[in-house]
Amino acid sequence: MARKSILNFFAVLLVLLPASTAFAQNDPEQLVVDVSRDALEILREYRPTYDDNPELLQNELLALLDPVIDFEAFSRGVMGNYRDQATDSQREQFRELFKATLVDLYTSALVATEIRDIQVRETNMRSDTSASVLVDVTAADGTSYEVSYSMRRDDAGTWKARNIIIDGVNVGLTYRNQFRSVMETENGDMERVIQIWPEVIDGA
Repeated sequence: MARKSILNFFAVLLVLLPASTAFAQNDPEQLVVDVSRDALEILREYRPTYDDNPELLQNELLALLDPVIDFEAFSRGVMGNYRDQATDSQREQFRELFKATLVDLYTSALVATEIRDIQVRETNMRSDTSASVLVDVTAADGTSYEVSYSMRRDDAGTWKARNIIIDGVNVGLTYRNQFRSVMETENGDMERVIQIWPEVIDGA
């Protein structure tokens, strides 16, 4: 995906993700409806100070996203089979780095993109703990997105996003392919791949 497409994807993702574990007992579709309001309110509050102090908005978004994105499962999927080659320390390092780079992209994308309309098309409850939510999102410039969220409820009853497909592009698989490609380019040097991962994401 081009960088612009990735940023647009992250803007959509951020607006629709659960805002807090206060919504954890609700069904996934209601989560999507409720959280769009909360996320946009955070943007309205911190956007005026973003140019001078972007960390304020970034920190708010990190606090928003951390409880509701399964970064452990997400980063594990991105590493794929290479995870077995990593030490526990490297796995933890990559997870935290992956989280930080995603939040940075979320912030930039949300500031740059204005959402005009959000409509839930359908929700598929696969089980009591697994669901997908299909959403139609329209930006202010008229661009529309079909977004499908893969959601999982953990043992504590909290729904978390584990993957997303936007306009047919599986984001988890896209990043997994990028990780594999960089591992091959860097001759399997895990430390090097972790070190340059922010550049890989930023240049995607």
